[in-house]
Formats: sequence, structure tokens, C-alpha cells
Amino acid sequence: MVEIKYENVFLCTSPDTVLYIKKTYKIDSRITDFFLKIKVIPSRRQFENAYKILYIEQTSQPIDKDGDKFPDNCDQCPDEPGLVDFQGCPDSDKDGTADKDDECPGVVGTVRCKGCPDKDGDGVKDALDKCPDVRGEEIYSGCPEPVANNNTTTNPPVHSQPTRPKPAVTIDSDGDGVSDKLDDCPYEFARTSNGCPPKPKIKRYRDYKLLGLGLSLSGGISFGHLKGHDPDIIDSSGLGFSPALFTTIRFSENVYLQVDLCYFKSGFKFYNYGNNFEYGYNEPLAYYTEDAKMNFQEVKSYLKVNVYSFFIGCYYGRVLSAKRKGNIDCTDPSGASVQYNRNYEYDFLNDPAFPVVNNSYPINRDIFGITIGYEKILDNNLLLGLGYDFSLNSYFNNKYPLWEDYYNVDFYDSKQIEIRMSYLYAKIGYQF
Repeated sequence: MVEIKYENVFLCTSPDTVLYIKKTYKIDSRITDFFLKIKVIPSRRQFENAYKILYIEQTSQPIDKDGDKFPDNCDQCPDEPGLVDFQGCPDSDKDGTADKDDECPGVVGTVRCKGCPDKDGDGVKDALDKCPDVRGEEIYSGCPEPVANNNTTTNPPVHSQPTRPKPAVTIDSDGDGVSDKLDDCPYEFARTSNGCPPKPKIKRYRDYKLLGLGLSLSGGISFGHLKGHDPDIIDSSGLGFSPALFTTIRFSENVYLQVDLCYFKSGFKFYNYGNNFEYGYNEPLAYYTEDAKMNFQEVKSYLKVNVYSFFIGCYYGRVLSAKRKGNIDCTDPSGASVQYNRNYEYDFLNDPAFPVVNNSYPINRDIFGITIGYEKILDNNLLLGLGYDFSLNSYFNNKYPLWEDYYNVDFYDSKQIEIRMSYLYAKIGYQF
């Protein structure tokens, strides 16, 4: 082999070998490929080992009789279509050994055994392996090294055990006690029989609990949505939180039913600027409510179907309290304050001004809604999730009988107004 430089590229080849060098030219805005046919020949210079390039011709394509896109001058099997990895020679059994070097053509083998099968992977062909199912050593014809029996008093015959000089050093690159020759992972430390780390255990459906019980806590933003109210009333948002007890019933690895029982506290801020004259009331008062809050306390139960960590479900809530908190300022037409209270507070469900009439409350105590989101129980039984709840019916009961003769200062027209709630939250929990 000689090394010669051609256009800043060093070529390694044999003298008198024909080479094809691909050249790309741009002619009339078209990219065209040509091949330069060259040969390396000895130079006539005075010093030895000097060579030069003999330009022969320019051709559009190199000669390739077998059509394997490997030029004949470089093709070790020019009459058989082959692969570039094997310098143009075929590998019919696809075992990584070219047919010309394969001692077992037509049978899938290993490169180490020159294309012949080696079932136990010890480097000894199965045809020559006296222990084909046990990993051994080549010097023992593929069998493990025999162990001497200390109880015997007589020496075994010389021909019963091969004699060989043991190697002075056993190479163990990763230091795991398995020599590189027998180590399937020679550069990974592992105290296993084959020297490879154990594969991670894949959690199967049978490893999951069919029935689970856990605790969770959610926190987020609750939104009040008012409909049918006076334009002077402006709704807003507030904070919400909910501790819960949950249970899961699993149907498969990725599908389960979840039931939650929780205490839920939510609310929203609202602003109100109005007067009695808008509704024909005789008392000449104007009301100004700033930064007031409406807070609800409920007990909720959820029924959710979780498929690949995405869930959809429904809930039922029982309202325990519906409190109005915050300031109120009542003024007469001249602007003088008639009543100003920074801590004006009442509970719609526990106030003498709003008695129960015909088993009817000013607040609907039974609330129904839909829930959607994402929840996943991790391998360590930790639950993480995001969700969104929204109520289907109104918290405010505009059919309350007293609204016929009386109206609520904060929410009017009391016979038409609706209050719906939604809740955007994040959740964390643990399944026992």
C-alpha cells in the first residue's frame, strides 16, 4: 500500500490500481457528477518510494458489472451484487460475515465464529463445542474449566485433563470479577454471572393494586360566574382548597375508576354599584360594595373514569354554608352615608332574614357538576394531577318564595340571577 496526496486528500491504494474519484460540477445551473479514472504509478524521480497519479480519463459512471453501486476496481466480488460494508460481496444469511469468509453459509452465525452458530456465546462453534449449552472456554472445547476434587488420593490420568499453561493475567476491564472473555458487558460493572447489569423490572398489571385507598389535597383558583344579574355587579375569582379521601378500582393497567369524598371551600370576589330606583323601590338609597367576598363550604363526592392518566367524571356537592363577607356603604341621594360597615357579613343558610320557606332555601344546597383533567399514580404511589370542575346548576335559588316581595342587596334582580362556580386546581396525594 502507498499513500499519495490528491487535491489535499490522502489516498491509500496499491500501485497500478485504478481508482474512480467523484467530482461534482455546476453546468448551466445543473449539478452534474463525473468520475475521474486515475492510476497510481511509480515516479521517475531519483529517490525511492515516489509515486505519482496518472490521469486516464473522465467518465460519467465507473464500471460496475454486478450493479451493486461498488466500482469493479474496488469490488472484491465484481460478478456478484453485494454490500458496501463487505466491499461489494454478498452476505446471504445476513449474519454479518460475507459469504466468501463464511464457513457456514446459509446458517445464521456469529462474526466471532466466522459465520457459524455459537449457541452459548463462548466463541466455540456449536459443531466443535462439546458443551454447546454451557458457556465455557476454547481450550476445553467449549466446556467450563474442570474443578479439582480434593477428596481423591490418586492423581487422574494424564490424558483425562488437558494440560496448558494458564495465562499469567486475566483481563477484567470493569473489575466485576468476570473476565472480559466471559463478560457480555466488559465495560459495565455488575456482580452477575454474565457481567451485565440486571434489566429494569417492567411493572406489569398484576403488580398494580386492584383496589387502592389514598389521601389527597388540591389547591387552586375558584371562579364565580354570574348570569341574569344587574350590569352593576362585577364577578371575579378567589382561592379554593380541598382535602380528600379517594379509592381506586382498577380494571387494567391503564384504566381505573376513582371515587373521591372531600371537603371543599371556595369563593369569589364581587363588586356592586347600584340603587333602589332602578327597581322601583321607594326607599331612596344607593349601595356601594367593594372587595366583598362570597364563600361556599361543601361536601363533595366525585366519580371519575381514568384512561391513560386522563380522566372525566361528575360530582355532587352538598352546600354547608354560603357566607357573604366584606364592606357595604349605603348613601342617600345627597351622598351622605346612611350605613357603612367594613365587616358586613351574613350566611344565606343561617340568617333570620332568609328563613326556610316550604323547604326552600335562598341557596340551592344540591350542586351537580362535571370534572375533567389529568391524574397519574406513579410507581412510588405518589399521585399528581391537574383538573377543572364546573357546576351545571346555580348556587343562587332565584325561585326562593321571599324574592317575590324582597330582594337581596348584593345580588339582584334576585328572581333572575344565577351563580355558577368553576375550579382550576393542582392536586397531590398518596395511595396506600
